[in-house]
Amino acid sequence: MVDVYKFLKKNTDVELVWDNQDKQVKFKSSIVCSLEDRLCLSKPYNNSTNFDVVAEFEKLQIVICTEDGVLSGNTNLLERTSNQEDNVFISFPYNNQFCQRRENARIPMHVHFDLMLPDGYLTLKTKNISGKGLACITKEALPDFTETPVTLHMPGGDLQLTCRKVYSKLTDFGNEKLYLNGVEFTDISEENVALIIKDCLKFQMESKHNERLFETL
Repeated sequence: MVDVYKFLKKNTDVELVWDNQDKQVKFKSSIVCSLEDRLCLSKPYNNSTNFDVVAEFEKLQIVICTEDGVLSGNTNLLERTSNQEDNVFISFPYNNQFCQRRENARIPMHVHFDLMLPDGYLTLKTKNISGKGLACITKEALPDFTETPVTLHMPGGDLQLTCRKVYSKLTDFGNEKLYLNGVEFTDISEENVALIIKDCLKFQMESKHNERLFETL
């Protein structure tokens, strides 16, 4: 059983997700302190939506990312403060799920990426991705390359990385033979690894009901 309280430490970043007429609005915040029956957060913010639109006692999704993994659950807005900081109080998370951080675990998450080759850019889509690399499917084998710039269009934002080709294997995909290509990230920073893992774990939790998304190579 996951010990939720170890995630609720002061200054830990959190994300609150509000469902507004089938559209999700995400707010960023951080934990100010943990009280006996509630959490105090810094004023949640979003570049285009004011948190005031969220009614008291409304249910939200909460996502907390740490070095160990991602905790996701539900919470309720309990109270707004009238102090200068405009802090808010929420309930402790419930209906929690936890996904452990695994840098080498390939998640079948499909994101676009731009690969800069000597002959020009190739825009492709991942078959799966991890904090260490990706796989993609092409009609022709990718040419060999090393220390090649690649732009990953992750949900959390674009990442500028370098990569090298590891392999190209001719593989049966239904009635068609296509190439499965393995690409490794080179000289990737810990920060960028963490950003990829965060997006992968969030995708994994949000898609847990669909077993087809977890087909692995």
